[in-house]
Amino acid sequence: MEKEKRKISLVFQCWLLVIMVFAMFSTMQFLWTTQTRLAETNAERILHLNLDDVLEDINDASDENLLEITRELAGKIDAWSAVSASDLEGLKSRYDVSEV
Repeated sequence: MEKEKRKISLVFQCWLLVIMVFAMFSTMQFLWTTQTRLAETNAERILHLNLDDVLEDINDASDENLLEITRELAGKIDAWSAVSASDLEGLKSRYDVSEV
């Protein structure tokens, strides 16, 4: 009878160990998957934010460049006493702009 109790106890402990190991690995897999998805989502958000910032900086620089060209053209046109269409076309091609 004593041997029977030890045997039942040993079987119970073995199954308990198997179940605990399975539960631990299942929990680790779940947490790893969850954390990986959160990290990927966070990285995508940060990349989109950085790209939006770069695009905004490029647009700001482009706007500033166009304003500088516009002021320079306005100064040249104001300095001339008479402006012809060919003069404006020449400025357009020289400064590589679509309109003057």
